Amino acid sequence: MKRILVLATMVLAFVLVLGACGNGDDGAAAVVPGEGEAWTGTLNIWSFTDEAERQAIIFQGMHPEVNVEFQMVGMDGGAYEEWVLTALAAGGTTVPDVIYLEAGFVRAFVMGPLLQGLDDLMPLAREIEMYQFVIDIGSYDGEVRAFSWQATPGVMYYRRSIAEEVFGTSDPATIQNYFRDLDNTIASARRIR
Repeated sequence: MKRILVLATMVLAFVLVLGACGNGDDGAAAVVPGEGEAWTGTLNIWSFTDEAERQAIIFQGMHPEVNVEFQMVGMDGGAYEEWVLTALAAGGTTVPDVIYLEAGFVRAFVMGPLLQGLDDLMPLAREIEMYQFVIDIGSYDGEVRAFSWQATPGVMYYRRSIAEEVFGTSDPATIQNYFRDLDNTIASARRIR
């Protein structure tokens, strides 16, 4: 439970700085404050999902001195992407502090010039043992530009009798090696077929 709470706190911290270039007012801090430092101002969060709103409410409860403003636009026909891209390209006071990105288009944002670097949060990411693939997806050209608030690693089930027949063993550690990456998974699937 403690690890989940630490992760939830880390997620909120990452979410706070994921956003674009900042809006230039006295709004949200551009970095995670240290112990004893207070958050002040306004934090503008944009998302395509109401899950982000729940996180914003939790953050607001933890930091009542911050005015959290949440806006949501649906994904219909690329409306959210267009809304965010237009705001980021225009700059000025229309730029949100935090944006949520979907797996289907996160790389386009990460590889572009519109997100600020988040390398200063890497020690915290390492401390909570964040999955490397989450860091990789949010990185481009050696710089971390986004973090994920969730990760969905996969799992594989297998029948021991088939594993014995095909691979000569049903030992999970040995079987895992046959599926350790995409190339091995494809080769193993062909072998099973």
